Order: sequence, then C-alpha cells, then structure tokens
Amino acid sequence: MEFTPEDLAHNRRGELSPMQMQKLAVLRDMFVSDLRDAPPLHIPSVIRLIVIAVLAGLLQLLDVLSRLQRWLGAGYHPLLLGGGLLLLGWFVWDQFRYAAVRRLLPGMLDDMIQTPALYSVTGEASLQVEELPTETNYWLVIGDQRFALTTSAATVFQAGRTYRVYYAHFADATILMSTEWLKVAKH
Repeated sequence: MEFTPEDLAHNRRGELSPMQMQKLAVLRDMFVSDLRDAPPLHIPSVIRLIVIAVLAGLLQLLDVLSRLQRWLGAGYHPLLLGGGLLLLGWFVWDQFRYAAVRRLLPGMLDDMIQTPALYSVTGEASLQVEELPTETNYWLVIGDQRFALTTSAATVFQAGRTYRVYYAHFADATILMSTEWLKVAKH
C-alpha cells in the first residue's frame, strides 16, 4: 500500500486515512469478485475424495480388502462403515465451511471497511526472502508479525533498524498500511 505523509499522520492517531479506506474498498471489491468466480465446491476436498475412492478401488483390485476382512473378522464391517462415514463427514464439513465462507465473507469485508481496526507494532526489523520456482517473495518481520513486501519495498527496509509499522487485518491477510523508521538514541 503506497502511503503519503497524510496517511501516516492519520495512522499515528490510530485511524485510517480516507485514501486508505478507499484502497481497502477496492481490495474488498476485487476479493468479492474473485470469490464469485470461485467454483461452487471446495475443489481440494473433491480431489481428496476422488483419490481415496481410487485408492480403495486399487486395494479391492489387489484383493487387499478381502484379506483385511478375513484378518479383522467381525470388526471389519463396522470399521469400514465407520471409516467411510468419517471420510464422508469430513467431505461434507469441508463443503459446508466453504459455502459458509462464500456466503458470509462479503458481509464481513463490508464490516471491515465500515469500522476498520488499525494495529501497530514497533521493533527491530528482519527481512526474509522466499525463493520459489516462479517468483521471489519478500517479507518484513517485526516481533511476531510478518508482512509481505513488494520487490521495490524490500529495497527500502534495512534489517536491524527499528520501525513502527501500522497494519490492518483484511480477509485472510495482514496488510501493511504505513511504516516509519524510528531513530533509536545510542547511550
């Protein structure tokens, strides 16, 4: 989030500036738009269910399940039924949670925009670099907080310096709103 001296002045008073509120509203609109385009089912849990079904079919084909039935005897059917119901319940729970997030998140984001909470943390900075095959991610770490940085922002911060960082929680992210370098007097 690019910020101005005016934004920083608002943040020092514990509030977001009108421009920062507007930027959060734009982020909300983008997030809600992406949410509408998301598939109606939780795809990872669908894939997990398919993998389990294929694995069960393979075990049946290799006659492992009938050997397991002979070995477990009377406990086989309750175990199979209980395990199947547990997996089905896990799948249904994932779908229910996913649907609840899709339904409730836009309203929650609207509430965040109406009454945003601004937090701050002060401390010595460390910088972390995460090299991935397709991209490089930069992180500013102060205390127990970790903030994503753009490539250009990563060149501004210096490890070991003391910063005060103002941030907001938005959806599932922590967004860096503004920051200031605090000169610490040497004794």
